[in-house]
Amino acid sequence: MESIRPIESALVSVVIPFYNRRKTLARALDSVAAQSYPNWEVVLVDDGSTDRSIDVAKDYAARFPGQIRVFRQQNGGPGVARNTGIAASRGSFVAFLDSDDQWKPVFIDRVLAAFHACPDVDWVYTNVSRTDEHGNAIIPSVFDDERSGPFRSLKTRRCQHLNIIEDPAFLETAIRRTVKEGANSMVRRSVFDRVSYHPTIRFGEDRLLTMLAIGAGFKFGYIDEVLMTKYHHGENISMIDDRDVDQNLRSMADRIKGLEYIQRTLQLGRREELAVRARISEFYLECGRVMIDGRRGLIRPVPYLVRAVLANPDRASMLYVIGRKIRNRLTRKREPALR
Repeated sequence: MESIRPIESALVSVVIPFYNRRKTLARALDSVAAQSYPNWEVVLVDDGSTDRSIDVAKDYAARFPGQIRVFRQQNGGPGVARNTGIAASRGSFVAFLDSDDQWKPVFIDRVLAAFHACPDVDWVYTNVSRTDEHGNAIIPSVFDDERSGPFRSLKTRRCQHLNIIEDPAFLETAIRRTVKEGANSMVRRSVFDRVSYHPTIRFGEDRLLTMLAIGAGFKFGYIDEVLMTKYHHGENISMIDDRDVDQNLRSMADRIKGLEYIQRTLQLGRREELAVRARISEFYLECGRVMIDGRRGLIRPVPYLVRAVLANPDRASMLYVIGRKIRNRLTRKREPALR
């Protein structure tokens, strides 16, 4: 692919938070150093690592003096770390890269070219491939996986190689499903004068930020090209073991908290409000399911199920499935043990 050099050589600040990423941080940093676009800086934020990740960070900062800077803080989660990085950034564009992922060499070039060709756009994100830790493809294109129907149905306007989203249902879609945004994004620095990551939400913090930015009226666009590789491994914060009941419950609690924050913060239309209620209800139902499957008793899930109905009475029929689980569990308890 031939690189498209933007007319203006803007400084791009690459924010990379990390927590215990000694084994993968170098890969992410090498992918920035290999960019065809030269005018970048990296803001590394150590979010309270307990391994030797900081040694990797300091080594790269020594190799790229002034271009790679390192900040350290107590563990506060990825959103807080990204806020720290944004505050320290000096560029007119901020790009996000997770410490265990990797950019293609033309990532910055292609995204900046889109910004300069389409000056009304504030936020650009790119297609991503997902692989396992050995490099085997899991999802070759996240824009085209089995869950991408709502995203692909959004109305767009073409501007060179950028698809600019111009759909009144954009926020509703982001609430109900996903618009594939996150740490595959570059954003105009001015966006963060109005929105920031929620300081106490650790799960779903990137989607919450996107919803806030959509609600604030910022213009989004995406590039179909796969310009980043996301690696799946056992330490991904977004990949939670179904058997880990407590972590699942914390994840659901954060997602509910984020949606309630959206309700308080944004002026939602009727469809968007219904979407928020439906998602909150789904998360409460999921809490109940996780507790039942995790054998946390048959009484403790009840408050979650009640909240699910209160959040969205239309979901009451879904309680049939949960009720059947409880009935089956009770039936098994009453069955005499085999001799």
